[in-house]
Amino acid sequence: MRSSMAKTVLLVRRSIGHSPKFWAQLLAAVTLLVGLPNSVQAAATAWDGNEHARARLVTGVQATGSESRIDIGLEIQMASGWHTYWRTPGDAGFAPMIDWKHSLNFAHATIAWPAPTRLSIEGLETYVYPDHVLLPIAVTLSDPSHPLELRASVDYAACKEICVPFHADLYLELPSGFATPSDEASLIAAARAKVPGSLEAASIKLLELSAAPVGEQDALVTVRLGSAGALFRQPDLFVEGLQHGRAGPPETKISDNGRMVELVVQISENTTSALTATPLSFTVTNGTDHAAAFVATPVLAERANGRTR
Repeated sequence: MRSSMAKTVLLVRRSIGHSPKFWAQLLAAVTLLVGLPNSVQAAATAWDGNEHARARLVTGVQATGSESRIDIGLEIQMASGWHTYWRTPGDAGFAPMIDWKHSLNFAHATIAWPAPTRLSIEGLETYVYPDHVLLPIAVTLSDPSHPLELRASVDYAACKEICVPFHADLYLELPSGFATPSDEASLIAAARAKVPGSLEAASIKLLELSAAPVGEQDALVTVRLGSAGALFRQPDLFVEGLQHGRAGPPETKISDNGRMVELVVQISENTTSALTATPLSFTVTNGTDHAAAFVATPVLAERANGRTR
């Protein structure tokens, strides 16, 4: 088909005349519209896995385009009742890991993590993605004018009653050319919308972040938030950055008709002196639709009379 199309364009060129550059661009555009071979055009790999869990790579475009960055995603589909893990898994499991070392025209990749769901089982607190997740990934190309070959060696855990380690070797090639959106572009955009943004973007204000001692080695961290946007309905709090110990589930108190929430988390094996010297990462969720994240250092809590405790 390409040969006959080239001849047709050449005949038309001889008939009406144009510069060689014009006809080269026209031929490239028509070829793209007609379609590339499936092995090159595919914007998603085949699934790799079994009936319990499987993974694939998807891309948001059909070709590399002219920008140095393209959006792709690692999609993990699980059977009902199964889950995989967030970047900080909690008391069990491990986060998905991707090795890109055999990829070509690949500079680096940055994973964005949608907000997790808390799973509490027999005293264990884990932070998970139930049934399905797509991790948005921004890939930076070494040279946007060249094709991209992605070779991803993926390790992840999928769990129900037991946890099973999974491995997937995924290969995807994108040609150089116009970066037209793929069928999977909307999947990636929807997943990126679930990545926590800033407090400001969520119209949330941090009113208090403090730490108070509990016994000799533990502490209570209090986070108080006010919302000028969505009302707090099902708030949760995920704490990252602890050097040791663990963060329990928060005790929540919603007030002001959902405009304010106080979340109190017990941090084990961490004194207030350690916590007030360490920036921590906090992710606040409010059901499945709203999430925000911030990094801050707790201050020592004060008693009602103004004295520290």
